[in-house]
Amino acid sequence: MEIERQLRERWLGFPGVVVADTGNAGSRVIEGPEGEYEAVLVFEDGLDGEVAALLTEHFVSGKASWVRRAGPVRREAVASDGGPASVCLVAGEAPMRMLVRNFGYASARMHARRGADAQGPAPDELNASATLPALLSHALVAFTREYGEAPAAGVPSLPVWANVLRAVGPGGTEAEVRERAIISRRALRVVLRELTEMGWLAVEDPTPGKRGKARVPKRIRLTRQGLAMERAGRERVAAMESRWEQRFGSDAVARLRDALAGVAAGQDLELPHYLVGYGIADASLTGGSYLPAEPGPPRKPARGEEWPVVPRNANEPPSLTLPALLSWALTAFTLDYEAHELGSLAWASVFLRHMPDEGMPLGAARKLCDVVGNGRSGPERHLCVVVTPGKPSDTSRMVYLTPKSKHVRDAWPRLVREVEREWQARFGNAVADLRQALEGMDTEAWAGLPDYPDTTSWASTLHLRSQGQADALLDQRDTGNGINLAWHAGQRPVSTRD
Repeated sequence: MEIERQLRERWLGFPGVVVADTGNAGSRVIEGPEGEYEAVLVFEDGLDGEVAALLTEHFVSGKASWVRRAGPVRREAVASDGGPASVCLVAGEAPMRMLVRNFGYASARMHARRGADAQGPAPDELNASATLPALLSHALVAFTREYGEAPAAGVPSLPVWANVLRAVGPGGTEAEVRERAIISRRALRVVLRELTEMGWLAVEDPTPGKRGKARVPKRIRLTRQGLAMERAGRERVAAMESRWEQRFGSDAVARLRDALAGVAAGQDLELPHYLVGYGIADASLTGGSYLPAEPGPPRKPARGEEWPVVPRNANEPPSLTLPALLSWALTAFTLDYEAHELGSLAWASVFLRHMPDEGMPLGAARKLCDVVGNGRSGPERHLCVVVTPGKPSDTSRMVYLTPKSKHVRDAWPRLVREVEREWQARFGNAVADLRQALEGMDTEAWAGLPDYPDTTSWASTLHLRSQGQADALLDQRDTGNGINLAWHAGQRPVSTRD
């Protein structure tokens, strides 16, 4: 029975699920009449068994969209063979295949990797905030926050300036702007629409009403207000760089810039001038692995089909602002880390490493990521975490990592160091110089900054600003009045009010 073989294979590698070699003492599949199957699950006592039970409930609850697509799942109080049972699920072949898929998706096999160097428990000696991506993140977030101290009405946000206004520049088609910005089509279209509504951009159609080959692509240009905002952003970046030279010393900033330029010059592709997610609800940088990685040259990361691949002219050294250099380096490190297929660097850096095996209260978890506790938030839908049931307002409910998230968490510290060693081999002294420059600047004032920047809420906030809501929401976040703009979230702002 193929369903039995597949489920048994998943259960054997799933902590908390009891599987017996023979007989009916453990989890099993019983073939029933008229194409039905009975999945009988037996869970261990203890936390692993509780997590496995919570996940199983999530798989078959009405909150899971696959249940509605695949067909109904019926629960029985006892197993038909009279053996032990924690849960009995009866369904046709399609729902059972989805059950196989979900157990596989939540298990550590999702991120299985050959080589023990990136597996095992996190070494105690690793200072998480001293990893190279964390140091880069602190510098980028610090620069962004100081940039943002300017009056909001007179200066665009740094991501909007770097990713859109700068890229639109002299004007061009959407495809031309997308390749200048290195931003996905879906993300760019959202911000173009919002900036057009705000009066910063104008879209001109040279061939209105035409279709097919007779149609010429629409052109995007900055309006008078947009030109003023682009100039204000550019001048603000220059002023901030001068401020850093005064604070840290011109020699220290020059050393940082030189080290970052050395890393940038070694990149095969153009990268975004500010760290940006694939979409306003997708925090990944390149949108997954729909298109596989290519060794090149030029080296291309695994990516979604909308992520633009623009080879860099190796004969021209990149001319970049300081925040753009920081973003290039952090983007490049992230792509190299995630090429090992051991999960998201951002997710591991800002959430997983803080999450103990014994779980965390929902209220504390919400401060680190966008888990909501309703079964529908990103971390829950993607089976990264599971939350104990209860009232939506009950923030004392516990959040637990699934087996695949534990695997990603435990692999993270070793893999970060492995990628840094790879960089040392590729870029030589530039990596040591970069670390030394960042450590010299990573002052006490930067303590508490996130170990990885947000990549999506700049676009979500832009949408709210065009609706006249962003300033109020930002004020409430800063004063702690119950609105969580999800600094590390992959979704639009959510309320965490009881």
